[in-house]
Amino acid sequence: MRLRSLPALLFAAVAAAAAACGGGAPIPDQDLLLRVTAGAHEVELGQPFPLTVQRVWGKDLVPEDWSDEALAPLVLRLEETKRREDARRIEETRRYQAHAFTLDDVVIAAPVFRARPRDGGPERVAAGEELSLRVRPALDRAAPGPAELPGEPLAQPSRRRQWWWAGAIGLAALALALWSWRRRLRPPPAPPPVVSIPASDPPQVRAWQRLQRLAEQQPRSAGEIDAWHVEAASLARDYVGERCALRAAEMTTEELRAALEAARVLHRRHQELLASVLAQCDLVKFARHAPPASERERLLETVAAFLRATGAVENRAGETA
Repeated sequence: MRLRSLPALLFAAVAAAAAACGGGAPIPDQDLLLRVTAGAHEVELGQPFPLTVQRVWGKDLVPEDWSDEALAPLVLRLEETKRREDARRIEETRRYQAHAFTLDDVVIAAPVFRARPRDGGPERVAAGEELSLRVRPALDRAAPGPAELPGEPLAQPSRRRQWWWAGAIGLAALALALWSWRRRLRPPPAPPPVVSIPASDPPQVRAWQRLQRLAEQQPRSAGEIDAWHVEAASLARDYVGERCALRAAEMTTEELRAALEAARVLHRRHQELLASVLAQCDLVKFARHAPPASERERLLETVAAFLRATGAVENRAGETA
């Protein structure tokens, strides 16, 4: 009875050992092992081929980190890393897609695997085997075949067309130079009348404070630029609403201009400054315009000019010009 049960016991022992190793072949019975295996001894230039690095070390050792530079000049792309262990050893398996980019045969010197004992002592060293690969070109050197052109040859450019483009570029440069020269000669527009800011005027003080905060901001994203112009328009509307007793925040730009025209509380040149501010802000809000920093600076200057010019709101009929 005992003899008949012996095969069953052996089978159970083998199964238990395989289960302890995580399935598959058992871990090699070596305390320090390095094995590099290529999927072929002859590979094609630049084409991928499988390559495996297997390392085994005892649990009483601390291994050094693996470096792919040990397999230079091969170019490696790691596909997966697996690790398993049994009662005494640990096995690490790295699977790569390797590439050879030289027409010469590749010979990789035996890589070295080092580990040190956990409780101290001399370093342990194991070396793999030298790896030799034959690299064949993608084309047969004896019969490489006809050369493939990228397409029909390009026609030589016409000399007449070259002269045409040169003349057009020259005219454009001349026009730009004339425009810049005339702009420098043009006298700057007369600034609106400057009125001192009374410290006892709360709407004026609040508006200037908000304008200063806007000037300190540097919006970058589309959302920040949109919020910046919403605040600029709100600043101008709130100021006009307080100074002129209007519900400016609830009005559209056209409704506000009509209300100011009917109330005759601002000079026409001041209304034009306000309309310019609101129009630029509406362009960003409704037309998704993305103005550069220079346009935002001009908008700040227009708001400042409007605040200076309306420091004392004219409330006399018939003075709109």
